[in-house]
Order: sequence, then structure tokens, then C-alpha cells
Amino acid sequence: MGVLLFFFLASSPTEASWLTDDEKTIALERVRENKTGSEVWRFNKSQLFECFMDPRFYMMFLLLVSTGLPNGGLTAFGELSDSLNWVSTTDMCAGLRLLLVSVSLLTNPRF
Repeated sequence: MGVLLFFFLASSPTEASWLTDDEKTIALERVRENKTGSEVWRFNKSQLFECFMDPRFYMMFLLLVSTGLPNGGLTAFGELSDSLNWVSTTDMCAGLRLLLVSVSLLTNPRF
């Protein structure tokens, strides 16, 4: 499906062959109104500062870091713990399963 969309979906309303001229005008006005259709390929310092002032940027950053670091550590150093006779991977997985069950029991209300 994605391959078909790549080849047949137009990149802008003006290139959409299935739209009439009136529909293209309506689509372009909608894009202009939303301020989402301009393609400017140069660096804009004001957009960078706006990004750093947006709290959603920091929330997404914290979310990605907090999920990426543990997964990356387990993936990269999982074999190392086996070779050094540390806690085995199965023990770590069993502990993780117990933690997940505990958290799900604590967060689900009982009726």
C-alpha cells in the first residue's frame, strides 16, 4: 500500500491530476490557511528558538530518552552480562515480568 501511495499520491494539490481546478483552489486555500504547505529549505533561527520554547518538545524528548536508554542498554549489553556471569537474561526477564504484573495490578482499579 505504501509503495502505491508513493507513486500515485501527489506531493501538492497543484499536482493532483484527479482534482478539478476549483478543488485545487479550495485545497490550496486550506493549505495556506493552515500554514502547512510552504516548502522552504533554508535554516530559520526563529523556528529553532520556537522549538526550544515548546513544552511538547521536552515531553517528547523525555519520553524517547526514557524508553530508548533501557532498551538500548539491554540490547547492547545483554550478552555481556551472560559472559561475565552476572544476572542471566532469563532472570532479568522474569524480574521484568514480575514488575509488569505488579504495576498493572497497582494501576488497575478493583471493583
